[in-house]
Formats: sequence, C-alpha cells, structure tokens
Amino acid sequence: MPIYYFHLREGAKCTRDFEGSDLPDLNSAIEEARQAAREIAADQLRSHERINGRQVEVADGEGEVLASVSVREVLG
Repeated sequence: MPIYYFHLREGAKCTRDFEGSDLPDLNSAIEEARQAAREIAADQLRSHERINGRQVEVADGEGEVLASVSVREVLG
C-alpha cells in the first residue's frame, strides 16, 4: 500500500508531515486531504479567524506533490 504525506502550506511556509499514512490510492489520499481541510476550516471558524489561503498538499514517498486541497475549496 502506498504512503502519502499531508503537508500544510500557507503561502511560502510549509509544515511537513513526516509520518504519512498508508492509503490504497491517490483518490483516498485526496479525500483524506479534504477531510483535513474541513477540520482546519472548522477550527478557524470556531476561533473567529479569517479563512485564508491554507492548503493541504498530498505528496508521495518521493516527495512529489500529487494534489492540493485548499481550505476555501471545501467550504463551497
């Protein structure tokens, strides 16, 4: 089973995921990223923060970013 990493990007700043998750395929990883983005959006709304340009990036074991899900995207 492939391992996917979920990095949090906010502009030029990137917080890397060094643990990763074993998931069956890229579609499952993208859905995991969407769920993480929903949780970030919920936290921001609860704390009355402005929804900004944060993104959850899905990377493979080689470090290549395969997909990106923005926090704004999951609110729409």
